[in-house]
Amino acid sequence: MPFETVYAPHPPQFALTLTPEELIRRDARFAHIQRLQERGTLDLLLQDSADLQNAHLTLRWGEVRWQGTPGGNGGERLWRDRDGKALNCALGLDLTHTEVQAVEASRLAAEVISWDQGAVYILTGKAGLPTVTRRLNLGDFCDRLEWDFLTDTGFAAIAEVQAHRLGKGGQPVVWRTALVPPERAELGVGALGLG
Repeated sequence: MPFETVYAPHPPQFALTLTPEELIRRDARFAHIQRLQERGTLDLLLQDSADLQNAHLTLRWGEVRWQGTPGGNGGERLWRDRDGKALNCALGLDLTHTEVQAVEASRLAAEVISWDQGAVYILTGKAGLPTVTRRLNLGDFCDRLEWDFLTDTGFAAIAEVQAHRLGKGGQPVVWRTALVPPERAELGVGALGLG
């Protein structure tokens, strides 16, 4: 892999140049960088990884450069309106071993409250498959407040929630809950495409 990554923890006080192997140990999804570039979602992965690691990431591949900034919402156009399966494919979760925990909403809320870093994808929709309408960075104060508000309201008007973080060895971990009314469950709404 002929790419180079500059890694700077947030707030930036120093920067490191990581080898591809070092980056993969921090986020295993980068082992499939070629496939993600072919899918056209490398910039989405880089932003997601920057949030999950709470670090500024700059990836250089020849003359091409991608950047991810913790708390940066520049990737909104990339994830908005994707259904759960399309989001997971865009993030490369289908390419690597991803630990998936399908749990009740109350358990998801109790788990995520202890996370310092992570990303939460909110899926809503009344017809067809719910799509991503909001992404929260748990390392951001305002997004954390919004998460607390959503949990206090019992996830009102939300169809699905996915909470992402990086586990041991950079392996992705996804906690998810489907909040689908029984009449819609028969339609297959709620499948996130993982697990």
